[in-house]
Amino acid sequence: MEEARTWRVDAGGPASLPASPTSRRVAELDGLRGLAAIAIVLFHVRPTWLPGGWLAVDLFFVLSGFLITSILIEHGQRPGFTRAFYIRRGLRIWPIYVLTILALAALAAWLPRRCRWSGLWTTLTYTQFVPLDWGGKAKLFSGYLPHTWTLAIEEQFYLVWPLLALAVGRRALPWAAVVLVIASAVLRAQGWSTMTLLGRLDGLAMGGVLATLLHARPVWRDRALVGSLSVGLLGIAGLASAGGPIQPILPARWPGLWVTLFNLAAFGLVGLLATRSGARWLAPIRCSALIYLGKISYGIYLYHVVILFLLSIATIYPKR
Repeated sequence: MEEARTWRVDAGGPASLPASPTSRRVAELDGLRGLAAIAIVLFHVRPTWLPGGWLAVDLFFVLSGFLITSILIEHGQRPGFTRAFYIRRGLRIWPIYVLTILALAALAAWLPRRCRWSGLWTTLTYTQFVPLDWGGKAKLFSGYLPHTWTLAIEEQFYLVWPLLALAVGRRALPWAAVVLVIASAVLRAQGWSTMTLLGRLDGLAMGGVLATLLHARPVWRDRALVGSLSVGLLGIAGLASAGGPIQPILPARWPGLWVTLFNLAAFGLVGLLATRSGARWLAPIRCSALIYLGKISYGIYLYHVVILFLLSIATIYPKR
């Protein structure tokens, strides 16, 4: 759930695409996060209210890949960047995650959903769903945390992506990302778990591809060209996906075509917002309420399932 700090937004116009590092947030990307958070909460309360709400998770993945890769491109060559990057990610993500786990552990005796103490270490280290990669069972600490598979995927991505980006270099990074997009889609089509990094990596990698495009040669940084590319991908993905049903929950061996198509749509949407930030017609997504929800989307995602379970409202996850 990375911050939207990629492009500088001028007071009266669209986002500029400077070569130097930027610092200001993009309101539209925060607003998009807010919408995604609302979609996920509604889906977890009752899937029939928003059957495709689970796809908002993949929107978060594309956004994370885009924003993290932008940070790597802009700051990656600075002395001490790697160490500072991991420290900042840890301080941003770990405290409330660890506190939530410890709170559930302390209250375990009074909670109806049981804890499995053998899964405490794997949950703390974001490796609780890794056994799914070889056909095993998830080693989850608490029945209140089944949704943390997405957080585990993002944390693993944050760990390995900077190392890969710095190893292959800026010029080769988009090609490496494209290879990972294809590999992840193929693995998913072969029945690979959709709750692990390899089975869901294509969205994160697509975000990386978008970031490299928007930081590449001036011809690619032209707002009109990138905007057209984004809209085109959004339209193509939407038309292609119109021919099939939206699955309320992704089956274990579902080939994941919907995920791939939606990632393409998300690629276009994120690119469109990044290159048209500040436009009048995007004012609704800059709504202050949506922006606020986007800024706290990580906390919303972490807490909401626990709260829904405690209130006996959630219907998306079976009792464990």
